[in-house]
Amino acid sequence: MLLINYVFFRTFLCLIFYFTFYLAQAQTFILKATLKVENENVEVQNIRFSPDGKTLAGGYSNGNVVLWSMDSLKSIITIKAHEQRVLEVSFDRAGTKLATASEDGSCTLWTFPKIRNLMNYQCTPYKTLDDKELKSISFVAFSPDNSRMYFGGDSGYLMQANLSGLEPQLEVLFSTNYDDGRWYSTITGGCISPDGKFVVISVGQLIDFISIDNRQLDKYFRYKKGYLNDVVEIPNKNQIATWSNDGRVNIWDCNTGNIEKDFKITTAGNYSGATFDREAKLLATGADQKIAKVWDIATGKQIATLEGHEKIVRICRFSPKENLLATASYDGTIKIWSYE
Repeated sequence: MLLINYVFFRTFLCLIFYFTFYLAQAQTFILKATLKVENENVEVQNIRFSPDGKTLAGGYSNGNVVLWSMDSLKSIITIKAHEQRVLEVSFDRAGTKLATASEDGSCTLWTFPKIRNLMNYQCTPYKTLDDKELKSISFVAFSPDNSRMYFGGDSGYLMQANLSGLEPQLEVLFSTNYDDGRWYSTITGGCISPDGKFVVISVGQLIDFISIDNRQLDKYFRYKKGYLNDVVEIPNKNQIATWSNDGRVNIWDCNTGNIEKDFKITTAGNYSGATFDREAKLLATGADQKIAKVWDIATGKQIATLEGHEKIVRICRFSPKENLLATASYDGTIKIWSYE
């Protein structure tokens, strides 16, 4: 009898611990709004919150950029920004400028919040043997002091735009192509390193750290299991994260190149950008299905599945100020989720 009571008591304690731990890790995500451009059959290619979290910029497949108010959850303005798909939207850190970039090879700088076109830049293209131009731009990032802007993509050229007016406005900062001029691979993503010293780009199986000061390749890390689709910085950490075509998100130490966390997100061959909340506790990803997933970084466990999109979720973004997550899909909608 005593043995039965002991076993029952231990089982009871284990159940209490399990449910307490599960509830502590769980997050409840509630759909707050669905944002959709009226009378337009478009795909959402990218989204980004402004630094104050009050505006969400969306880049669309028809070349437009739409700014959405997070207070009213309605569109503020539609900008005819590019001739082809808008693949990147990015705010400077002061929240006074907005950059948009497209597969048409152009990167446009705008004032914000009052929209005015400041400058149109062209990425240096790479001409193939059959006379085609590789010029699509995959990322845009601003330097920590907002004096420079960096972008790159299919051509393999990393461009630097000097915004202070004291230096040449646009130049090639670095080329990932071979020394003899042959094309190497697409720059699939980029960001500024947490210490602000490097432009970090993903190209092929490599993560390249390009020194902002001396324009040289300072170091690189190699991902041996597949090709890299994107690289992003992690808030308040000396870490970066990559999404690879084997369906994994990996978190890297910027000093050692060690992979510190490994998330199996989806099946191989599928792509969607990864995003981190402002405290670097949560990771949100799209997938090969019509869903987004949220992960607890400390435990490596999936803690939420967000449903409701009708096509693949292309990108997710956490708000830098509030407990909000935006998910954007090829179905043309952006969904805003609140969480505790």
